[in-house]
Amino acid sequence: MYLKRIIEQRIQNSLNRIGCVMVVGPKGIGKTETSKKLCKSFIELDNPSKNYKQLLEVDYEFILNGEKPRLIDEWQEVPKVFNLIRREIDNQNLKGAYILCGSTSAEIDKELHSGMNRVSRIKMRPLSYTELKLSEQKIDFNSFFDKDFILSPIETNFPLKKHIESICIGGFPLNIENNLSDSWENNRDYWENFINFDISKTDKINILLFKNFLKSIARNISHDLKYSTIAKDANIDERTVVEYFNILEKNYLLDNLSVWNTKLRSRANLRKKPKVNFIDPCLGVNLINATYEKLSKDFETLGFYFESLVIRDLKTYAETLGYDIFFYSDDENLEIDCIIENKDGYWSLFEIKLGSENGIGEGVKNINKLVKKLDDSVLKMLISKNIITAKNISYKVGDINIIGFSHIYLNF
Repeated sequence: MYLKRIIEQRIQNSLNRIGCVMVVGPKGIGKTETSKKLCKSFIELDNPSKNYKQLLEVDYEFILNGEKPRLIDEWQEVPKVFNLIRREIDNQNLKGAYILCGSTSAEIDKELHSGMNRVSRIKMRPLSYTELKLSEQKIDFNSFFDKDFILSPIETNFPLKKHIESICIGGFPLNIENNLSDSWENNRDYWENFINFDISKTDKINILLFKNFLKSIARNISHDLKYSTIAKDANIDERTVVEYFNILEKNYLLDNLSVWNTKLRSRANLRKKPKVNFIDPCLGVNLINATYEKLSKDFETLGFYFESLVIRDLKTYAETLGYDIFFYSDDENLEIDCIIENKDGYWSLFEIKLGSENGIGEGVKNINKLVKKLDDSVLKMLISKNIITAKNISYKVGDINIIGFSHIYLNF
């Protein structure tokens, strides 16, 4: 079963203006299937049934032969193909000629510098609530950047258990039609295959220590972490922590949030460490065996993973519109979960809470504290203040929108 993806229009728009689009992201995210919807011919270089490696010893050009746009899947298997594409785009002044898909950045980053003005790089993420048709489509994401938007009270029937199920199932296409139990096992297999087959081919790791490292991240999800914290928790040295982080990053399994670099009028200093998240919260809960039943009782862990779920979707929506997404953190222990800034520098802020009265009250306090710290030049660009919750109601408290997560969607 194929579900239409938000990223499709981004890819098409890029094909209309440039010679080559590079779609990156972790394995199993749907890059190839989506790209096939937009191409007119394709070749899969990692297809074991084809004898491409022997053919490549004689001729590379056959890779490019086919109706355009042509998809070259797992192109990093033959990185020299990039130079062939670049040369053809230059010689023929092509637009919309190639789509490249890859699941590791090991070779991609080496070649990208030579593709300036020829390649548009787009990161693909898991399916969002909008794409999964879980969103109740009450509040368009664009409303958060509309000065004239006025939130009217909304109440629906979306239960908390559906959010918990979504955290455990995740947004990988393989699980679209699977139940919770089968999805959980698929996500466990994902990690086992990644550790025992994918990285063991290219990286020398101690599998036991690497699993300890992964579990440490999973226990500290949605935190701005120091290497020393992970090293102590996983019982490994900091150099190994850096090495293991690099492995996750080059395989697109991390999707961290950077700190918002803004202008303050207070004496607080901004922190620099990014907030750590897996590409999908389902990968984290699986590592620490935080099952549906356990999350239903452990609201502290659930809160962090609900935040990770919301950030996953906000990133998809924001980047589709060309917006930047951050979080705020300073040395006075003030944190705002999400800041989204549009192309013109206008911004909106989002706290993310499960929805208890105390949690919402804390979110309101944090928002008011931040407003007092910001320079006037920054404040005049603020569009909306929001608290996203796991509840099924949306309403307004003063000038702050309280938003049920299931109500948000992106019209595409």
